[in-house]
Amino acid sequence: MTNGFGILGGSFDPIHFGHLRCAEEIRQRFSLEKVIFIPTYAPPHKPPESVLEYRHRKAMVRAALGSNPHFILEDIEERLPVPSYTSRTIQAVVRKYGGGTDFCFILGDDDFSSMGAWHSPSEIFRQCDVIVITRHAAGRTLQQLLPVDLKDEFWYPEREGVLVHKQGKKVYLSSIPMLDISSSRIRSFVKQRLSVRYLTTDPVIEYIDKERLYY
Repeated sequence: MTNGFGILGGSFDPIHFGHLRCAEEIRQRFSLEKVIFIPTYAPPHKPPESVLEYRHRKAMVRAALGSNPHFILEDIEERLPVPSYTSRTIQAVVRKYGGGTDFCFILGDDDFSSMGAWHSPSEIFRQCDVIVITRHAAGRTLQQLLPVDLKDEFWYPEREGVLVHKQGKKVYLSSIPMLDISSSRIRSFVKQRLSVRYLTTDPVIEYIDKERLYY
């Protein structure tokens, strides 16, 4: 894939260096022109009270991306019906940025394995390629990770690490070193009044302090 757009969604509660480094590695590895960061507006798998207010999460993503010309903040989900289904979001993104652009959806191997329970997962594979991130080079193969409910929609070419959907889109497996950082750890550290420097960007830390988030 060359000069395509990557799509990276998530709660980003808050965004941190793990998210940013993952996006940068995938951008370079797959020669992507842009990576679109999409804060989830109303996660279907989480109760609303368990996630920080959307405007704060969006503001922190904006602060973290700064002036990086390869990263885009997209707030399209706040204008879509709720809950925020990935298939519906990707459809809107492709419609907005289309015009011959290739798209790939970036997600972790655990999320990929659970896609059989998602809303209209086949629609995701119809619209864009998928890049599955794993932190273990000797981990499970795509065939092992693929949800049972979706197996009949794919065929497996001889080239290792690639699945092909019946409509032509591909699924790639990419092993990258993952930083041992999590949003939950950052929230916990802030609550305990511990430093979160070097876990996320300084502008994000300044925003957290200014808005007194996670206290």
